[in-house]
Amino acid sequence: MNALPIPAGAIGRPGMVAMLRRLRGDDAGRTVIVCAPRGWLAAVVGSDTPVFCWQAQLLGSAAIVNGVPTRTVVVPDHSLVQLGFLSDADLRALLVDQREADFAAARNDLQTALGATAMPVDAFERFVLRASEQIDIERALEVVPTPQALGEIGFVPPRPDSDLLTWAVYHEAPNWSSMPAPVTCSAGPYPPGCAVFAERRMCAEQPRGETVAAVLALWRQAFPDAPTPDALRTGARYLDHRRLLRRIRTELPVLRPAVAPFRAIRKWLLQAAGCDLLDGSQHWLELSHQGPMLRLELAGLVFGCPARGQWVEPRELKMADFAAIPDHVLRRRTLELVQRDGAVLFNGWECPSRPVDPAH
Repeated sequence: MNALPIPAGAIGRPGMVAMLRRLRGDDAGRTVIVCAPRGWLAAVVGSDTPVFCWQAQLLGSAAIVNGVPTRTVVVPDHSLVQLGFLSDADLRALLVDQREADFAAARNDLQTALGATAMPVDAFERFVLRASEQIDIERALEVVPTPQALGEIGFVPPRPDSDLLTWAVYHEAPNWSSMPAPVTCSAGPYPPGCAVFAERRMCAEQPRGETVAAVLALWRQAFPDAPTPDALRTGARYLDHRRLLRRIRTELPVLRPAVAPFRAIRKWLLQAAGCDLLDGSQHWLELSHQGPMLRLELAGLVFGCPARGQWVEPRELKMADFAAIPDHVLRRRTLELVQRDGAVLFNGWECPSRPVDPAH
């Protein structure tokens, strides 16, 4: 598979210096560097029909997108007016200079806001790094539609009528300087003649980091010696975070039910609450641990499942949240229920919970 095809007659080319026109708002008249094709998009650029778009880097001041300053923007091809071209070396040098300037400006703003001008530079940089890592982890744990997460790391349809999402990155190692490494995701059957190297099935909605980690696994399977692309670093941080949680989980209340009985009980509970779940009625499922058994109670219906481990207090969660746990989360060989303040984790899948009211 090749990189995203550029349609015949397109104005833009990677490395082009261009002015923006025919755009709404303050972006008209801005100068950009065209970096890479993004494919056929519609909603992202406010178009009623898909148009061919580019990823570009703003020159001058940053733009505000969803309340966050950024220089990376997506622009339609027809909005570009060519001003000139930059070589690959000049383009890389310009992007590095811009990133360094933006970081220095953000650091100065933060120092001013915190009144931390007396903080040593190395201590302040460690603080900024920790804050950045925390933001990355929180973003990786956010549950979003899987197509949205794929779009955020560069997956685009190769054609307006395509059911596929494709992603290609150019590797900068000596042996890969001009070879694109592609990954493809399909929402339906693969097209005729399509050869599949590996496959990952994902839920319609899941943590953003889970989606990126699945793509990262495909990348590492295909290119085990290659560095992680920048677009997939969220997946690497998400996996590191999960490994850290597994190391410290012994300090949290963890209960390990027998997997097969738990799945069967969940199936019976879903059948019992089926009609009410569809019409929006709310039921609460109570979880408690008595002796060697996990006790599950729904509207007077009680089941017991063999379990070992620790459970601090009875908790209850909405049956709708319990029903929404993806099947693949519970298909693993082991099952761990972790009790946290305000939530119960089922093999890492979070369901909001609350203490059981004794009056009930």
